[in-house]
Amino acid sequence: MSSKIEKNFKKIEEIADHFGLSRSTVSYILNDKWKQRRINEATAGKVWEYVRAIGFKPNMMSLALRGRPIKEIAIIISDDPMEHHRNALFTLIRNLKIAGKSYLVLPASDADLMENIQFLKMSRVTRLIVFRFDGIQHLLASLPHTSVEDYLVYDFAAEQAVTMNAAFAEKSLSVGFDRRKAKTMVFDHVLKYGYKQIILPPGFFEQMSSPPALSGLDISYYTTGDVSDLWEAGENVAAQLIKSAKGKTPRAVVMNDDKMTMATIKYVQDHGIKVPEQLAFISWDGLPETKYLSLPVSTLCVPHQQMMEITMQWVSGELTANHDRIVVEPEIRIGATLPPLNLKKAVEP
Repeated sequence: MSSKIEKNFKKIEEIADHFGLSRSTVSYILNDKWKQRRINEATAGKVWEYVRAIGFKPNMMSLALRGRPIKEIAIIISDDPMEHHRNALFTLIRNLKIAGKSYLVLPASDADLMENIQFLKMSRVTRLIVFRFDGIQHLLASLPHTSVEDYLVYDFAAEQAVTMNAAFAEKSLSVGFDRRKAKTMVFDHVLKYGYKQIILPPGFFEQMSSPPALSGLDISYYTTGDVSDLWEAGENVAAQLIKSAKGKTPRAVVMNDDKMTMATIKYVQDHGIKVPEQLAFISWDGLPETKYLSLPVSTLCVPHQQMMEITMQWVSGELTANHDRIVVEPEIRIGATLPPLNLKKAVEP
């Protein structure tokens, strides 16, 4: 047993001695099981007040070693998630509470990944929900050595499904959509609305399911710069777009992220560029707030509602390992930032 876990055991013993309680009673309180064990609410409150006062943070591994699973479901998500993943996480947590399921959330980063794997080996958690992140394959490769019996990958890239699930298809469920087809959907939408001058993010066509015919089109590209902040990236893109916003024919701008799009639109408008008369925008994510701007943003909506419904069917047991790969379809939410140029030819979907 590691010195860190031994230290936590000793600290729990000290808390138990302080209140004249058994160590198991303290563990139940720290593990939020005091109601099920009919422990007095006042006693639980005093223990937590004391724990906060002494600055003690219970080590979840050490608690898990002594009994049943800490929670029914573990959720792993990037420690710096995309905004739409963060929103989906909050929705998932709300749904799990309504369903009466206990859960815990673990951060996914290079620094935390090995600790999370070790935690899963020791915690006796049997069900796992993983939000797609860069190190997911390493995590999934370690699952056969843990107590996890089945897992769900949320928002997986459908074009990578075989690679991701080949080793564990018999006990996994993946729900997601095909991003390459979605990129094609966005580009086709721009063409259908009559735009010939199109500004794209770098590498856009490499991300599509099939290269489109570009004859008669004026294609150019923008860069975001070497920044991680999406608002700053949006301003970098806007500074490039301002130079190209000339002439009477509007240019369509395809963006990769709603937050970046909002920053870009604000910046170009602040510099006298008219949207959508000079620059028209279509984005990606489908964040709810983009519907309520003075100019609602046209955007491809990541299909979280469908994916969440499937996830909760898995949580309830309605879906089993026989449904190992479910691909859902995104949709484009029509806003005011990318109007059709030719109303007679462009038909609303």
